[in-house]
Amino acid sequence: MLDKLARTRLGAVDQNHAAELELCRVLEEIADALPDEVDAALCIDAAKGLETVMAASAKSYREQLEPAMEANGGLHLLDLNAMLARLRRESQLDIDHAEELQELLSAAAQRRQPVSAEALGYMLRGFFDSRRRRIALEQELLAALRLEAT
Repeated sequence: MLDKLARTRLGAVDQNHAAELELCRVLEEIADALPDEVDAALCIDAAKGLETVMAASAKSYREQLEPAMEANGGLHLLDLNAMLARLRRESQLDIDHAEELQELLSAAAQRRQPVSAEALGYMLRGFFDSRRRRIALEQELLAALRLEAT
C-alpha cells in the first residue's frame, strides 16, 4: 500500500515528467526550425534546460520512482531488478546525450562553429523521442504502483 509520503513522491515524478515533456516540445520546435530559422535564445534556454531538467529527472527517478518500485510487492510479475538495472543504464545514456546536445545547441546559438543542421536535427529528434518513450514507460509503472495502492 502506498502511504501519503509515497504518493507525494510519485506526484513529484509526475511534475518532472511534465517538465521533461515541455523540454521535448521546445527541442522539437528547434528541430523543426532547422536549418534556417534557428532561434539562438531558444537554443540557449534549451541547453540550460537540458542540464536542469535531466538532473532533476535522474534525481526523481533515483529517489522517488525506483524506491517505490523496489518496495512494492504488487509488481511481482516483473523482474524488477533487471528492469531497474536497464533503466539506470538508459538514464545515464540519456544524460550523456543531453550533455552533447547542450554543447551543440550552445554552438548553434553562438554560431561559434559550423553545426550541421541535419546532424543536430537527428540528435534532437533521437533525444526527445527517447525521452518521451521513457516517460511513457515510467507513467505505466506509476499507474501500476497507484493501482496497487487502491
